[in-house]
Formats: sequence, structure tokens, C-alpha cells
Amino acid sequence: MIIATAGHVDHGKTSLIAHLTGVDTDRTEEEKRRGLSINLGFAYLPRAVGLPIGFIDVPGHHRFINNMIAGVSGIDRGLLLVAADDGPMPQTIEHLDVLRLLGVPALTIALSKIDRATQAQREAATESVAALCRARGWEDAPVFPLSNATGEGVDALKNHLLALCDNRSHAHDGQCFRLAVDRAFHLKGSGLVVTGTVSAGAVATGETLRLEPAGREVRVRSLRVHDGEAELAVAGQRCALNLTGDVALDDVARGDWLVGSDAAAPSTRLDVSCGLLPHAPFPLKHMAPVKLHIGARRVAARLALFGTTRIGPGDELLGQLLTDEPVACARGERFLLRDDSGSELLGGGQVLDPGGTMPRRPREKHVEHVRAMQAETPAAALAARLALDEPVNVERFAGSCNLTGTATDALRPDGARAYTRDNTRWLVSETRWRAVRDALQAGVTAYHREHNQEAGLKISTLTAPLRRATPQHLLLAVLGDMIYSGAFTLRDGLVAQTDFRPRVSSQDEKAWQTIRQALDAHGRQIPLFSELLQGTRLEQSRLQKIIREKVKTGELHRVSDRRSALPVHLLQLARGLLRVVARGEAVTVINVKNEWSAGRNLTVEVLEYFDNIRFTQRRDNERVVLDAELPERLYGG
Repeated sequence: MIIATAGHVDHGKTSLIAHLTGVDTDRTEEEKRRGLSINLGFAYLPRAVGLPIGFIDVPGHHRFINNMIAGVSGIDRGLLLVAADDGPMPQTIEHLDVLRLLGVPALTIALSKIDRATQAQREAATESVAALCRARGWEDAPVFPLSNATGEGVDALKNHLLALCDNRSHAHDGQCFRLAVDRAFHLKGSGLVVTGTVSAGAVATGETLRLEPAGREVRVRSLRVHDGEAELAVAGQRCALNLTGDVALDDVARGDWLVGSDAAAPSTRLDVSCGLLPHAPFPLKHMAPVKLHIGARRVAARLALFGTTRIGPGDELLGQLLTDEPVACARGERFLLRDDSGSELLGGGQVLDPGGTMPRRPREKHVEHVRAMQAETPAAALAARLALDEPVNVERFAGSCNLTGTATDALRPDGARAYTRDNTRWLVSETRWRAVRDALQAGVTAYHREHNQEAGLKISTLTAPLRRATPQHLLLAVLGDMIYSGAFTLRDGLVAQTDFRPRVSSQDEKAWQTIRQALDAHGRQIPLFSELLQGTRLEQSRLQKIIREKVKTGELHRVSDRRSALPVHLLQLARGLLRVVARGEAVTVINVKNEWSAGRNLTVEVLEYFDNIRFTQRRDNERVVLDAELPERLYGG
């Protein structure tokens, strides 16, 4: 369990941690000289069973609020200190707001300095802080009166903390490892060490991680969890990692992220849900500059609002944060917003899509996608996205939700179609798939009706009217499925209904019969175009036109630029070639020429054609059969 202190300066946070753990978290000379916490401090309270309780001691002075915020992300419980003689102070309220906005689930209140306060002051302070907590969702935060000076009440608080069950679920199955770096240093004999609270996933010694936003690859040499040696660190644990790789201490800053190899790349556009505190000092306009606090990082950003030009105190809405530097975050991660000068806490929210895109018209579509990501779980968010009837990029969605590859494979819900185009996996609802299928069917049917003498239409002609409303990758996926299932045929680049036959004029039909008779007369001795022209006495342009049309319908096959053949004759030639193979002879031009009783030029042209359709393959001066059944499938029907 990780507990972070909170509260106004000089209310006794560091002294209480020292009483509980025996560790003075004010490490620097300046902190000791001033009696004031400046940086984050860390200490551990051993437990009889299990890992010790980890404490993060945060500065209370408003000048060091950035350090305070960096220490409370991902903690299990807040330990709020309020001096009995002072009662709640300005930083008390600000720290409570920070804890609420960052989603800290539980709170314990330590009423300190009771040795300096009267009973009436104690009661007034208790009532005031309890009211502040209730207003922020902590209904029954326990209160422990104590004195750091006399030690009174400290043991009761310690026993309370030791008895707490860590009932926060730190599920790491299916999540990529994530840790926001809050400290980095060089340890003699070991090298670079970074620390932070593991917010998602798990990591073991020897694994490779990425340091973001620089994108540097590092390896975990060793681990310490809650100040003890370990082989594995999981979500919810305080962790120190000894790193190796092309990285030095100067390459690491507070607020950098260590992430697993499957994690999404950093982004400068974050789709978010956000709100301003009811007591925020002023509203924000569209594209207002703010300071974004996320994880342990602070970065300048602008808040783009969806559907409005202004957000006021107490308002909540959807928007997009445009950051000056790349941010490596994930869906569900909480953040804070301060004003551009960093002096006022304004509000905060939750990341919905860490890889936001530029909203394009119609902007309502983008807002619908962002709203769908508000669902409670990744599975529910995916179902909501699919319900919008738009394709979902699986890898991009998984990266947004910080899911590992294994978890991504299990994402596909019932009623969704999966397809892959250009090495990208997509999911789309069955409803949208059928709608695209119906649109393609209607397009081909209409084309056949209007151009009944043509064998079919080009893919680009078919998909062009649909591209405005449907992504090309979805159109091609559905079209490919229709061809594979037999609803359509694709021949010579033309799409047609499987049962469609182009209408032929009586004159063209008569000319075709003349051509067939001429080809039958030559048999396997496939004639040249010039010989066919002479034998049929047709005009050259007319002969070329009919050959083109019959090649499209499959009634003819173009062997070369100067020969076209009937399927029956090509099947006879292919069977002859297979007889050569069956006799154990090499498939050479000479052996095949003799089998076919054909001229050399014809033999070479047909063999090259067989190579092109992958019936055979040339290897030096011989050929091998790749698919002996192909001719029967291609010409036997």
C-alpha cells in the first residue's frame, strides 16, 4: 500500500512520518536548515506479513505544489494532516482538491498538534476538516488526534494503517507496464536508478522497457520494491529500477515515463473529459493556455473545448489538450489543470484517448468517438466505438487503453467483423459490414443494368461513389470477402456478379462463332492473331474487340500479345505437359515441343504463359510443376 501525506505547511507531515517509520524524509541540507520539505521524501513502515507500507512525504508550502502533485499520482490513500490549533488552511484545501481530482480512493485524517489546542479548537478543527472531506466524496474519513511533540495518538494511527487491507485492485493482467519517474540518481557500483509508483502492468528483471518521451530503449538490471530486493514489480507498488542501455542520468527527468514495449507512443493531443472546481477563480476560454500535471510531469498546454467556447467553475465537458511536449499517458489516467502561471489550481479530469487526432468536420463525429471512450472498461469502450458503425484500428485502440498484445487479441466482441488491410488490424460492427456489402452489391447490379454488354467494372469505378462515407480499407475488405465467397468474380481487373453474362449483339455473336470455328480448326496449334485475322476475314478492330470481351468473360485466354486460346485447347496442352512429367522426362522446350507436335515459338509462348499463371516455374532450362490441378480448375469448368 502507498500512502502520501497532504496538508498545509508546518502542520507536521515530515515529523509524523519520522514517528511512524523512523526515517527523516527531509534529506537535503537546505530542507534541514529551513525546517521545510522541498522535495518528495520516501519512507517505509514494515508489516508483520507482506510488503511494508510505503509513504510519500510531500511538501506543504504552496511554492512547492508541483513537487506535491508529482508525489500523489497513483497512491492508495491520502494521509491529511491538519493542525488542531490552526484548523484547515489554504494548502489544506488545495491538497484535498488535488487528491480528489487525481482519484485518490481513501483518506485518513491526522489531527496534529493537539498538545497546543484546547478541546474546543480540536472539535472545531475536526468538524471543519470533516466537512471539507465530505464535500469532496470522503464521507467517513477516520480522524486520529495526535501530537508529534509528545507522541500521543501516534501508535493509534500506526495500528490503524497497519490493520488496513489494501482493498484497491491493482490488476496488472493485460496492461502494459507504466511508471512515472519521480526521482533519478546515480548509485555507485550500480549506475542509473529511477524510482516511481507502478501505475499499471508488471516488470521483471531482465526485461526491456522504453523511456518516454525520448523513446530510448533500456533494460532492467535489478529491482527494489518497497525498499527490498525483488524480481518482479506490479501495479500499486513503489519501485526502484536499476537501468542499463543507451541512457545516462542527464537523459532522465522527473515526469518521464518507463513503459512496456507494447505501449503507445507519446502524443501532443489528448482527448479528455475535464472540469473546473466549483471554487475555481475564473473560467477558461477555448484554447486557453494551462499547465497540465499528469503523472509526475508538468507541461504547458492549451485546452480546446468541444461544443462550446467557455468552461466555467463547476462545469464538466469533453475537450482536447494540445501539449507543447509529447506526453506518454493512457486512457483513464487522471490529470490536473493549473493556470498558465502555475499559481492557481483550476480543475482536472481524465484522459480518454492519449492519441487524439485533429477533429475534422463533422466535428460531432469526433466528439461521439471521445464520448464512447468514457465507458468504464476497455471492452465497454470498444463496444461503444463499434456501435458508432465506424471501423476501429485495433492496435491504436489497444495502445490508447495500454493493453498488451495478448490482451489485444482477446478484444474482439460478439457481433464484430475483423479484417486486415496493409498490415493493420480493424474491427467493425456486423451492421456496418452488411451495409457496405449491400452498397457494393447495389453498385455492381446498377452497372450491369446500365452497361449490359460490358463484362464488369473496375474496382476504382465501383468504390469511388462510396469513398466519401466509407474508408477505402473497409470497402476493399468487404469486396475481397464477396469475391472470396463467390458473390462476385474478379477477372482481368473487372468486378462482376458471378452469374452475370454480358449481352452480345447478334452480329457480335455471329462473329464469335466464326472465331471459335477458326480456333477449333487449329486445335492445339494455337494460331497467331494475323492467322486468325486471315482465317475469319473480320475487320482487325472488330476481331480485337471481340477477343478483349471474351478474355474478360473467360471464354478466351490471352496466351501472349499475339495469341489467344480456347480453354479446351489450353487444357489439352497442360495435360500433355503432365504426361511428360509422368514419363519421368525433364520439362524442357524440346521435350514439350515433341509431346505437343508444335513449333518452337508456340511452345515457348505457352510455357511462359503457364509460368505466369503459376502452373509451372522455370528453373534454368527446365520447368517444374507448381500446381498440377490448376489447369483442371481453370479450364475444366
